[in-house]
Amino acid sequence: MRAAESLRGQRSGPVAAYVLAGTDFPEGAESVERLDLSAGVEPCASQLGQIIIGARLALLVADFGFPAGAAAVSAARQCREQSTPCLAVVALPFSQAAAERRQEADLAYADLLEESDLAIGLDSDLLASSLPDRSPAELDKAAAKWLLECARGVLAPFTPPAGKAAGKTAATRGAPEQLSLELSEMTPGIFSSDNPSQYRGQNYDIPTFQRKGIKICR
Repeated sequence: MRAAESLRGQRSGPVAAYVLAGTDFPEGAESVERLDLSAGVEPCASQLGQIIIGARLALLVADFGFPAGAAAVSAARQCREQSTPCLAVVALPFSQAAAERRQEADLAYADLLEESDLAIGLDSDLLASSLPDRSPAELDKAAAKWLLECARGVLAPFTPPAGKAAGKTAATRGAPEQLSLELSEMTPGIFSSDNPSQYRGQNYDIPTFQRKGIKICR
């Protein structure tokens, strides 16, 4: 939530809806819309669906070291049902966390990869190994900052330039050039004889768009 609050304070583009979901809200968050997950995700599902309706893009920022995985997956699933592009940046728990929590986080992240258009999982142990001799409180603060910076980077291409930079860009470059990406059928190639990477009965060696039969409108 610290990362999400910082992202809201630093944004330079319009946001249609900003929502905090959890059980323990930070100070200063009284004025924003909140989803209380104390009773679980289901009681908030309808409210969450109403928030997503009409959105052009949804960005999920979550720390899977806490029980936020189910809420993030539910939001991503509703985005997919409503054809709303969904991007997610999540922090995975430290290895010191309880085994049950780590297992729940791994399962939730696997589901998030399936439901969202883009999901980035930040390995908290990698952060801890690169910042030795830090206290747990310092590591938590560093993890929140890492989450914030990654979420801001993911959101940056969708945020218009502000102030003088916007005018300069418009004057020198004109209308942005529309880029295109051709998606063609792909085969395992030299790895055809290897055992496929199976998960829940699906072959993850096949690209997502091909495995799910997604058609890209030209």
